[in-house]
This record gives sequence, C-alpha cells and structure tokens, in this order.
Amino acid sequence: MEKKSLYEYITENIDPEEQCFTQETLLDDPHPTVPHPLGAEDAFWFTSDSPPYERGAEEILKALDEYLQYPDQPHKQKLYKLLSDAPVIAVAEILCDKLNDREITDKYFYLARSFFYNAQHRGPIKFAYMLFGFYGMGNIKDNDADLWEDLIKIAQCEEFTYFFLFACRISNLDIHKEIWRLIGCCKGWGRVFAIEEAKCEDEAQELWLIQHGMELEVEHPPLAAHILEVANLPYHLEQDEISYRTFKGAAIIVNQFLILLNNYDENVLETNLNTAAVKPVQLLQNLIRHAKQHATKPEDILHLEKANLEEDSYALANKLDASTERQNLNQYRAVLMEFNQTRCFY
Repeated sequence: MEKKSLYEYITENIDPEEQCFTQETLLDDPHPTVPHPLGAEDAFWFTSDSPPYERGAEEILKALDEYLQYPDQPHKQKLYKLLSDAPVIAVAEILCDKLNDREITDKYFYLARSFFYNAQHRGPIKFAYMLFGFYGMGNIKDNDADLWEDLIKIAQCEEFTYFFLFACRISNLDIHKEIWRLIGCCKGWGRVFAIEEAKCEDEAQELWLIQHGMELEVEHPPLAAHILEVANLPYHLEQDEISYRTFKGAAIIVNQFLILLNNYDENVLETNLNTAAVKPVQLLQNLIRHAKQHATKPEDILHLEKANLEEDSYALANKLDASTERQNLNQYRAVLMEFNQTRCFY
C-alpha cells in the first residue's frame, strides 16, 4: 500500500470547525512517541544564534542545479533525499541568498508543486514554500486560487506555518488577513510565528491579542514584548476601566515581559524588541490598579505570582535601573510592596 503524502495526511486531519490540525505528529516523524511540538525545530533556529549549515546548503543547490539541467527521476530523488535529511531551516538563509539572484522559471514552480503535493517528508515541502516565495506568492494568490488555499491550509499545521510566512516575506506580499487566520487556528509555535508577523488594524484586534495572544501550548516570553507593542497594551492599561478578560490577558503579558527582562541580555532585547521604550513600573502600577477591581480569587493574579517578583526584585530592579535611567529603583520596590498588599485582600 502506497504511503500517504503529508499533504493528504494534513488535509484529512484539519478540524472542519476550528480549522486546526488535530494530530501531534506527522507521518515522517522518526520518534512519534517523544513529545515535541510541531514547529519546534524551526523555532530553535529562529530563536537561537545557530550558524547556517553551509555544507548542506551547497549540496542542495548542487542537486537542484543538476535536476534543472537533467529533470529526471534519479536527480529529483537525490534532491528530495537531501531535503528530507537536512533541517531546511538551517540552510534557508544561504539558499535564499543564492536563489535571490536567479530567474525563477516555471521549472522551479513545477518542482515546488510536485514536492508540495506529493512529498512524504516535511523538508521538501518547506523547500517548496521557499521556491513558491521566489516564484511569487502574489502571483499564485492572484492566478491559482486552489493552490493558494492549499498553501494556507498546510500552514495551519504548525510544522509549516513559519515557511508559509517566510515565502510571503520573500515575495514582499502583504497577508494581514491570512496571518490572522493562522493566529486563530494555531496554538503553539505556529501562533508564535504568526503573531510575530501580525499588525493590528483596529482596537478589536488589539484587545484580541491582549486577551488571547499568550494562550499558547509552548513558552516563548519574547512574544510578550511584541504583543505589548503591537496591541498597544500600555494605552489599554491606562484606561479607567478594562474588562476582566483584558486584565487576565494583560497579567500574562506583563508576567512574561518581566521574565524576559530578568533572563535575557538587555542589549539584545533593546536591539531586537525595542524594550527600552517600555516603562515596566508604569505597567505594573496600572495592572495593580485594575487588579483591585478584578482580582477576586487567587488564580486572578496567578501570573503575577509566577513572575517570582519577591525573589528576583533586587536583581530585576537593578537591571531596570541600569538599562533605563528613566526607571527609579525605589519606585519599583514601592510597586512590589503595593503588589504584595493587593494580593492579601482576598
């Protein structure tokens, strides 16, 4: 019996109501009983300083060129095997640099289409997304509605979310609507990748991100800094009143943001996440003000408790004081004291 392609497997396991991929593994997983979230390998490379796999990229490019010159099954299979064995994310940067200088003809498109629909391993599909990106995702969206929908559908499996977004970046294509679709149907690394690309067009989207953006099946504190900025969290916390759901979501975001400040190098944060513009003391003060209205049971401030502020207060306060002269150490400690008083009223 012939094995299913991953395209077939994924489309058969998309929930018709929530549009989420319902399985925890893919058919090519060599260790299906070992839990690891879909997209975790891409997340590792995406969030680390790991160097690109130059030798692997060179081998893939050589095999690609050989196939383009002699487009027969042996050459196609050689390329397929290299893509199946290597983590494509580790060679993506080098491949992009090389492919960016090429004229992407229909030969590339049909190879990508073949891998996308027929591959039984994830690597060739990720490579297909890259080729589609250079061919033109906008061209596909405008002229091949079925393929465009399939590209989004497979991206709803979080193993491929990043590469769909990557392909659209390669094509300089604005996909605001599609990003929000992926945010709604992903809960792990796919949601992280999609939110990192998201912008809010109105207050409703800002509030949704505050209330639900950190509802994740993986942990990634840097996402809090992005949500804090694009959802305009400081503005919403400055309001006289906010909803209970907004308070709960804001508590999670502030908790994760404080963890971020306390555990990551501040120079890297200010460069990559613009954290210098954020005023943590003011965030805490406003959050505590809303906690007095909304926190009626212990779980309502659980995420502030999890920040372990008492244990880390001196280290974090000193870090804030050193990295942003606007923050006052005594003011920070006063906020912590008020926080401790607030949590005693129930």
